Amino acid sequence: MLKNKKGAIELSMTTIIVIVMGVTLLILGITFVRTIFTKIQNISETTFDQAGDILGEIENVNEFLTITPNVKEIEQGKDGVAKVTIANFGQDPITVNVETTTKDKKIKCEFLDEGEFTNKVNNIEIKSGSQERLALVIQDGKGNLRTTGCSVKVTGEGTEGEDNTDSVVIKVVSSKKSI
Repeated sequence: MLKNKKGAIELSMTTIIVIVMGVTLLILGITFVRTIFTKIQNISETTFDQAGDILGEIENVNEFLTITPNVKEIEQGKDGVAKVTIANFGQDPITVNVETTTKDKKIKCEFLDEGEFTNKVNNIEIKSGSQERLALVIQDGKGNLRTTGCSVKVTGEGTEGEDNTDSVVIKVVSSKKSI
């Protein structure tokens, strides 16, 4: 009968140790996951706010090709987004191609087209009186602090006589984080 009581005490001690270890690991796991989600939420909010500002509502543009903003400040080694708007003020639909170029080897200016980054988007159909908006992603390859730029050119059917080239001035500034 004494053995049964000893066994019951041992079982209780083992159970308590397992519960304490389980609760400790659960608390550590929850803290780790909460930290990760907080960081992801901050990044997501910043990115969505920036994209919302750029790709938000249809603006009242009065030019065939408009880049907003026309001066973009990005941190060294980071990226930013500008909005390229092509407006069809004619009576007929048009089909255009859009291409971006830069002379700065440490800067990438690319459109996001069907899930891939590219410097050229072909066969964009724009109905009469409509606008097409594209996100121009600007990435700094950790170059020096500088002022540089990207050019955007629209070609294709219906672009004759239009001002079909525009550019965005890019100011690469120091990161706000202390080194």
